[in-house]
This record gives sequence, structure tokens and C-alpha cells, in this order.
Amino acid sequence: MSAVPTDALTGHSAADAERVDGITRPPLQRLIAYLDGPHADLKAAIRDELARPEYGYRYDLTRPEQCDLILERCRLLAQRRWGDALFPDAEGRSDVVSFLAALETIAISDPNLLIKFGLQFGLFGGAICYLGNREQHRRWLPQVADMRLIGCYAMTELGHGSDIRSVRTTARYDPASNSLTVDSADPSARKQFIGNAGRHARIAVVFAQLIVEDRPCGVFGVLVPIRDEAGNALPGIRIGDTGAKAGLLGIDNGWLEFDQVRVPAENLLDRYGTVSPEQGFRANTDDPTAATLRSMSGGRVAMALAALSGAKAGLTIAIRHAYRRRQFGHPEERRLIDYPVHRRRLLPRLAAVYAMDALGKHAMAQAGHSKHMASTDFEELAALVKASVTWNALDILRECREACGGQGYLAHNRVGTLRADLDPLTTLEGDNTLLFQLVAKSRLQALQARLRSGGMTTAIREAIRLRQDRLGLALSARFASSERIADPRFVLRLLRHREQALLWRAAGRIRTARAGRQEIDIQTPLLDFTRAAAERLTLEHFTRSLASADPSIRPALAELCALHAVSCLDQHLAWHLQTGLLTGRHAHAIEQAIDRLCRTIQANALVLVDAFAIPDPCLGAPIALNTTKETQPCRSTSKNC
Repeated sequence: MSAVPTDALTGHSAADAERVDGITRPPLQRLIAYLDGPHADLKAAIRDELARPEYGYRYDLTRPEQCDLILERCRLLAQRRWGDALFPDAEGRSDVVSFLAALETIAISDPNLLIKFGLQFGLFGGAICYLGNREQHRRWLPQVADMRLIGCYAMTELGHGSDIRSVRTTARYDPASNSLTVDSADPSARKQFIGNAGRHARIAVVFAQLIVEDRPCGVFGVLVPIRDEAGNALPGIRIGDTGAKAGLLGIDNGWLEFDQVRVPAENLLDRYGTVSPEQGFRANTDDPTAATLRSMSGGRVAMALAALSGAKAGLTIAIRHAYRRRQFGHPEERRLIDYPVHRRRLLPRLAAVYAMDALGKHAMAQAGHSKHMASTDFEELAALVKASVTWNALDILRECREACGGQGYLAHNRVGTLRADLDPLTTLEGDNTLLFQLVAKSRLQALQARLRSGGMTTAIREAIRLRQDRLGLALSARFASSERIADPRFVLRLLRHREQALLWRAAGRIRTARAGRQEIDIQTPLLDFTRAAAERLTLEHFTRSLASADPSIRPALAELCALHAVSCLDQHLAWHLQTGLLTGRHAHAIEQAIDRLCRTIQANALVLVDAFAIPDPCLGAPIALNTTKETQPCRSTSKNC
């Protein structure tokens, strides 16, 4: 098991301390167990591995050196067989949840390593796993598992981004030779920003429009070798480097173009449709392209978990720094954490991380059910979780960077580089704004279907229920104190009402736009609704997780849950005031509740970030370590970044 972190700022070990300096502290090991969940042993083993010197934080390398270092570290992880969990065993069983837990834990060390690991095993290996047949599993996956064969996932195109239905690359089937010819139809078909393509990949899963007898049959993945064993591009393949990036310098992003590249038809990943000289094309589902998209939704959950781990690292650094750094105050300088404004910068975001952790666990559990993975419900959940968590994680890292002042901008203190490295997750596996619109579209279609089946009676009943709900909430809120206003159960009622009200508002905007009565913005209401849905779902799962938590940590978690709940109200206070649900008196009560909860949580903030169990070598930030040399980097720089 990983070593128990020590409270370097007070000198106390929080492992078994119930009361320290008159303050009741939640037992650290039980907090760690709560956060680690059912995969505690796996996560502890990965943390122990990542704490070894071979994985030490480096910021002083050139781009090629960084790429090659990350590759070697990925090979070390592959030797531990943690990537294999995703791949089916002899009985066809796989453990998606263990794989996601591994990705979540690797992300605490270095986003570059997480992305490299995810590219090889999650995207490239996952495409073969979920889109291929058993013979393809047998032939390719063992080489992927031990990294004898490094691959890439070539979906994104220059002209269409991740709009898979519009990709311009084609794979034309020739029954005479039983082969596929892969071709970039025009410059916009260039596969762009492909991880592993720049230096290391020897083969690609290329997503292309399958053409059989001059008829488009949907988008399929095709295994296309791109380099020989010496690293040279194969005939018909053009490869280039994407160029300098703002972050993720350890990932060799590149571009690919194909000029009439022929591969055997057996390289078609044919779970959702097959080709043969005798029968031509046969689809195994009504919409192969949609099925392909849904089958890869687990990657979006992985992106959310990675961003969440980065936020945990950033908060650990910023909160430890806040306890050490003293500034201003008379007659003696005060710690940053003792300033109310500094507490309000960090502690509501700490509560948000615990809330998102509960949401992430729910998404992981859903991913563990094969019947859910290919469903539209899971596709919607994965999109909602990915967009919400990555956006919030980036906000948390921004605040952590600023809360550390100039120290937070130094590369060796990691907060700034963490933000730069995790920033691409907001568009990787789907642009967050588009993902939120996907969720809104699905919810609106469900509402439309319900109204269509029930007719005018259903519409009237729904409108009356929404109005009664608002009146009941307004009455309940009339005499709410600062304690009541922070009650997660009460806040959940408000969030559910807001979600439904915004859904109906979006539906009304769309109806007005379709009637052509005026030019009207319909996208903003859609995004407002989806954000509300994400906030409700997050708080819902956080409150549910408290019931199964150990009684010794439940009070501390309840305080975090209350702070997160009231912070949600504060964030959208204007809406609640406009609708009459809350008043100016409630606004004052919300301020009081946030200040009170921040003061209370401050006493345990160090234990709460220690519970993330991030080993000091993984943090790598001097301002967060057991040293007084706050301004000294972990190692002297020898090269320009």
C-alpha cells in the first residue's frame, strides 16, 4: 500500500488522529478508502509505481526528448499489464472499470503519460477491442498489450474535426482482390492532431467512409500500417508533425495522408458491418456509424477522470501552499488560508472535486456494464460528465495557479503546466460545447416524444406541475436560514426545478424559431439547460455517496456536500432571484453559509487533500513538499523547454 501522507505543516500524522489541537479530524486512511473505491489495491499499486525515480517530474527536456521519455515510461507501465484490463480474456471478458481506474490514477503523475497510455490501450487498442472481431483480437491485441506494436487512432480530420459522419477519407472495397483502398480524397481529409502519429506509431486505425460498389456504407475503422520497423513511412503514406503546442509536449501529435493505400479486407474492423466478394456489404446494425460512435463513449469518461485527477493535484499544491505562505497582517504575517477571500477561492473548489469524484464513480460503474456501454443513455451520460468535469477542472486549475501567485507560474511547481497539459481535454473526444448540445438534443427529443404520445393533456399537466413545484419551493424557501439554504436536499429541489424550467424554456425557444416568427438564439438556452442538468446530477450522486461512507468521515463529507450545494446556488443566484424563488435575504444567507462552511472546512483542508493520496514524487512541486526551499526546482535546468 502507498505510504500515508504526513501533514508536513503541523507535524501530525493524520492516519489515526481523531482529535488534533482540539479539532476532530476524519481518519485519513478511511478518506483514502472512500475516494479509492472498490479498486483501492490497484490504485495503491499504481501510485507506488509512479513514486519511483524513473517517473520523476521533468520540465527541462526538448520536445523529442520528452516524447521518447514518455514512451519509455509507458512501456514500464505496460510491463505491469495494467492496460490489459480493457482487452477480452479467453472467455471474452474484460474489466473496463479497472482500466478506467488505472487511467484515473496514472493522471495524478503526468497528463502526458496518461494520454500516451490512453492512446495506446484505450483508443488504438480499444478500437480493435470494441469494433473488431475475435480473430482481430487474437491477432492484434497481444502486440498492443506489450507495446511491440504501437498504434494511433486516426479519426480527426483537418476539414471536419471530430465530425465523424463527415470524414472525407475513403476506404473503397474491391471484391476482385478482397482488399480496401484507403485514400485522402482532398486536403481537408488530412488526419490531423493524431496522437502517436508524429514519431512512434507503426499502424493506425483509420476512420473512413466505406464504399462498396460505389455506395457509401457508413464510417468504419480500418487498420492501416503507416511505418516500417525502422520508422520510415510506407508507400502511399505521408506523415508530418503537427507542430509546437501549448502543452502535452510529451505527446507526438502528427498528421497523416493516404494516397491509394491498399490493405487486405480482413483489416476492416467489422463488428457493425462486413464485406465479402460473395455478398458485398452486410450491415450488422441499422446505423453502423452511430454504433461506432457509441462504442467509444468510454473514452469520454476517461477524459473526465483524467481532468479530475489533475484538479486534485492542483488543489493539493495550492492548499498546502496556502498553509505555508505568510503574507501581510499585523503584528505578524498571516497564512494565506487564514484570509477569508483565499478560503473562498479554494475550498468551494475542493468541495466541487469531491462532488465530481462521486459523479465520476457513477459514470465508471455504468461503463462496467456492457449493455450500457453501447446505449444512447450511456453516450449521453459520458458526454455530460466529460464536458462538465473537464470544464470545471480547468477552472479549478486556473484558480489554483492564481492562488499560488508567481510560484504557481513556475514550471517546477507544476500548476501552470498541469493546466496547459489538461486544456486539450475540453476538445479531445468531442468539443465540450457540442457534447452539451448533444445531451440537450437527446433530452428535448425525449420531451417531444412524451408530449406527442400524451397530447395536449400531457403538456398541460407538465406545465401545471412545474408551476406547482415553483410555488412550493418559494414557500419552503421563505423562512430558510443560512443552515437551511445549505441543506443539499433543499438545494437539490431547487436544482431539479431549474433544470426542468430551462428544458421547457429551450423547447419554447425552438418552437418559436421553427415558426419563423423571429430570429432567435436557441443554442444558449440549450447550454444553460445542460449545465443545470450536470449540476443536479453531480450533487445528486455526491449526496448518495454519503450514505455508504464510513461514519467516521461522514461529517467532513457532509460539510463538503453542503458547501458544494450552496455554491451551486451562489453561482446562479441571479436566475433564482429573477424567478422569485429566492430573495435578497436568501442571497445574504447564502453568503453567510459559504463563509461559515469555509471556516469549518479549513480545519480539515490538509487532511482532505492528503486523502487524494498523491505521492510527493508525483506532485513534484517544491511549494507542496516537505522542504523550506520553496523557490528551488526539483532539479536544475540544463536545456530550454
